[in-house]
Amino acid sequence: MTDAISGEDLVVGYGRKTIVDHQSIHIPAGQITGLIGPNGSGKSTLLKALAGINPIDHGHITINGQPQAQLSAKALAKALAYLAQAPDVPGDLTVATLVKLGRYAYHRGFFGQDPHEKAQVRAALVAAKVAELANRPLASLSGGQRQRAFIAMTLAHDSPIIMLDEPTTYLDLTHQLDVLNLMQHLNQVAAKTIIVVLHDLNQAARYCDQLVCLHDGQVVATGSPKAVLTAPLLAKVFQVSAQVVTPAGCDYPQLLNCQTLVSA
Repeated sequence: MTDAISGEDLVVGYGRKTIVDHQSIHIPAGQITGLIGPNGSGKSTLLKALAGINPIDHGHITINGQPQAQLSAKALAKALAYLAQAPDVPGDLTVATLVKLGRYAYHRGFFGQDPHEKAQVRAALVAAKVAELANRPLASLSGGQRQRAFIAMTLAHDSPIIMLDEPTTYLDLTHQLDVLNLMQHLNQVAAKTIIVVLHDLNQAARYCDQLVCLHDGQVVATGSPKAVLTAPLLAKVFQVSAQVVTPAGCDYPQLLNCQTLVSA
């Protein structure tokens, strides 16, 4: 299977602190890959490195077969769209204006013309199910609506790769599932390659084709949810015991009766 993104022998950190230490990762094109692991394991750091936000100290990354280091900022923005955990933008910004920001890589000329902006912004608003909110300020939206608005902004990039860093954080269960179903729809209908950081392992198993589990800056397991989410891994990496079952009619595992193995 062709890789949309590959990283070889990566070292990534902040200042003198190394977070990801000589690790490799492969993201198959056309699939949903979930990055999982305990807090501080390096998930977000690795995702930012793949997105070109965090510089790497060693190794190399390719995006759709091209060296990341050779891509211009605009070329990288056309190749992938990245959505941070908690984007900080003015609350009086309208949804439509926010989504237009996703078209910056396509602006040409002195006045920043983008002949496809109107159509792409409209398509992104519809795909993310926020077209009826286009004129609403962000401050007036619920958490779920706001997250869909930010996803619409990433869709306006019209890039084949979408990266989402904990997109369900701070959302109630209904809105979590709304965002995850939208993510799955974009993958299945629009053929987007998606890399997502998730904390809920049952959601990761249900929505992801591939899981990459990190622990202390190391990739400790890569594969299908069935291959990765095993009792020994849960005990070693997450320090929990759980019954791993595959419900009737499902092709993904679910965790039941989770108990911590760490005393308070």
